[in-house]
Amino acid sequence: MDQAKLVAEARTSHDVSMHLITTLTPETNGYVMELAALLTAQTWNAGMRWQIGAPDVESVEQRVRELLVLLRGNDVWTYIDNHFRTLPECDEIQPDDEASRLESRLVIGFGPPGEYGEDSIEVPIDHGRPFIMPGHVVDVSANGVNRAE
Repeated sequence: MDQAKLVAEARTSHDVSMHLITTLTPETNGYVMELAALLTAQTWNAGMRWQIGAPDVESVEQRVRELLVLLRGNDVWTYIDNHFRTLPECDEIQPDDEASRLESRLVIGFGPPGEYGEDSIEVPIDHGRPFIMPGHVVDVSANGVNRAE
């Protein structure tokens, strides 16, 4: 992912979750911490981008690119995805009449280089609150077209 897309993803997310899947050196740890601070500051929950004197997007993108290159050069690959969490957080399934909200979370994993062209890693995902997806009955009509009811 390029730095512009990464910063844009951070700016449309409520928060950032980072996962370390590889061992870091003191040098790469510093790069990860700086990248985490830069991206977290761009999120909705941080609100820094709305403050007067906040760094402009171009300078943030430039530094993010430098950090990604430094990490990759030290064999630390950055894996990025996003997902929605159901809030408020609780261990119980939410009753139908209780209000909830969805928040977007940017998930970043720092892992070893992919050996055989792999471009993904497995990280734990916090969904906020357990949920049940409603089932749909699929009916095959006489003309062979599937439709959901």
